[in-house]
Amino acid sequence: MTSAAHNDPVILLVHGAWHGSWCWELLAPELTALGWRVETVDLPSASADPG
Repeated sequence: MTSAAHNDPVILLVHGAWHGSWCWELLAPELTALGWRVETVDLPSASADPG
């Protein structure tokens, strides 16, 4: 990876409660098509129930 890659902006999409990175399935490709680098994350639940 070149040093220039470290300077490129990245849009980080973080979901809210009761969602996952799947909620960005429509938005992420649109932003990528506009030339943005897009990353999504899945946050773990705070629930004791793994389901």
